[in-house]
Amino acid sequence: MANKRAGMSSQQQQEILGILLMTLGMLVLASLISYNPSDEPRGFQILKVENAMGVAGVYISYLLIKILLGIPAIVIPFLLIAWGQTCFRGRSMEAMTRITYYSLLAALYIATILGLPQVISSAGTTAGFSYSGLIGGYLAQNLHQAFGFIGSIIVIVAVGAITLMYLTQMSLTEAFAAAKDRLANSGSWFNE
Repeated sequence: MANKRAGMSSQQQQEILGILLMTLGMLVLASLISYNPSDEPRGFQILKVENAMGVAGVYISYLLIKILLGIPAIVIPFLLIAWGQTCFRGRSMEAMTRITYYSLLAALYIATILGLPQVISSAGTTAGFSYSGLIGGYLAQNLHQAFGFIGSIIVIVAVGAITLMYLTQMSLTEAFAAAKDRLANSGSWFNE
């Protein structure tokens, strides 16, 4: 009996890890939802903090929103919660790894798109990348420097189309043909 209680089973360890990840995801989500741009990390001084998670929430939201991905950082707590559920239920991590990879790439893609207007504006300073974070702004800035405004839009649309085709196994030729047929047939709907 003593040996049975001495160590935890692998399943129990996975469940504990799952609970911890889901808890962390909910804490990060609360930090991001209650993000206030006027809350800036200033050590652990007790100042007027607007974030629901207190000083820890200020640091978490500052890191994820201002430094990393901006608004698309909202995907991170949902990924943590999903990883927690995957561990808790003992499911295969292969599918969750793929979902995480694609979700983070999509967040980076959206952060780059959100950074492009700030780069193009006359006040294109890195301090203004509030929607895209510094990483998204940096990518947008380099994209704009390399290709200009029109070239950046073309590259972003092309990358989005290729990614969509890859993820959905869809042919754009078939999609355009189907859309053309639907448009052609929509006129007959009005004639009825």
